[in-house]
Amino acid sequence: MTNENNQHENESQDKTDQSRRDFLRKSKYAAYATPLMTGLIIKSAAAQSSGCVGDGDCSTTGFN
Repeated sequence: MTNENNQHENESQDKTDQSRRDFLRKSKYAAYATPLMTGLIIKSAAAQSSGCVGDGDCSTTGFN
């Protein structure tokens, strides 16, 4: 019985460790991608509020 309990406990610990590894792996990518995505969103919002079109046409704002 003790061997079965130890084996079950080891399997449970392995599953927990693997789920932690998966979470950290995904978090690493999110940590790198979040500032980039935030910058793109802010840049897009700033361009929209200025009246410029994505191809650099700012004729409606007087900056052209």
